[in-house]
Amino acid sequence: MSSDAAWTLVTASGQPSENCSDSVCEVIREATGESFTRDTLAELGFDPLRSMYLTRGDSVMGAMLIDTEHSTCWRVIVMVVARDLRRCGHGSSALEMLKALARSSAVGTLALDVRVDNEVAIGFYRRHGFAVQSIKSGFYHGIDGYRMCLAL
Repeated sequence: MSSDAAWTLVTASGQPSENCSDSVCEVIREATGESFTRDTLAELGFDPLRSMYLTRGDSVMGAMLIDTEHSTCWRVIVMVVARDLRRCGHGSSALEMLKALARSSAVGTLALDVRVDNEVAIGFYRRHGFAVQSIKSGFYHGIDGYRMCLAL
């Protein structure tokens, strides 16, 4: 893993910067090619205090947005790493941090949704123990998605 970038969990005890939402949108746009705005993040339930950020200096290079509203199942809303930092272990590191945090909070399941045509992401999640639970018809702009879960 690159030594100049590291994941940080932001919780109620830490405050994200003022431009956090804009930085997250920029990383998502760069990594996925999809248009993300502050409004898009709000629709997804983005809370900067329930997120992890991959940072290099003051720059956000990745993000994992987490829905922790349900005490027994947390959902990864978005997980993205800047293209130039992929395949360096950052995604695995983020998932391991999330698993440890979830276990310490007595969460029984992690869940996420992924497009059925995103074979790289599906393989990554399977390597980390996630399994397809259901198909979400037309979930991503008319493209089906998988709901994948991991029992902790």
